[in-house]
Amino acid sequence: LTVLKGLPLTYNRDLQEDKECVFDAADTIRSSLEVMARAVASLEVDAGACLYAVSSPELLATDVADALVRAGLPFRKAHQVVGAAVRHAEGAGTRIDRLSRQVWESLAPGMGRVVEEVLAGSPVTRLKRALHARSSVVGAPSLSGVQKELKQWKKRVQ
Repeated sequence: LTVLKGLPLTYNRDLQEDKECVFDAADTIRSSLEVMARAVASLEVDAGACLYAVSSPELLATDVADALVRAGLPFRKAHQVVGAAVRHAEGAGTRIDRLSRQVWESLAPGMGRVVEEVLAGSPVTRLKRALHARSSVVGAPSLSGVQKELKQWKKRVQ
């Protein structure tokens, strides 16, 4: 309403200048949706590539930090510990899930078991556990949250 304040009651060219941008944006969105629909319809998922992508234990760095915080470490310290572990693993040419309990204990005394629990299991098991841990957080990438969002967006689009 502020845009219309002080303008005449009849046709005025000032009221038409914003329309071109709105129509251009609508055309761009429509074109983008058409392209995405074609891309998704012909999408083929490479299960091996997906498994490789989720197998990096460094994806769980945040989960390790969260577990350390739940075990009583301040977040700043947990962040430092995980960063040091990643640097140590890179320097040793390995991954954080292959670091020994002694290395974790040297970085965060008494926390080796906590870290081992987070990094235990297969890559898929670890990822499922990480997603499940965020199921109560709004906007987090939990399976139930993603399914709920998909359902809402499908309703809005149709």
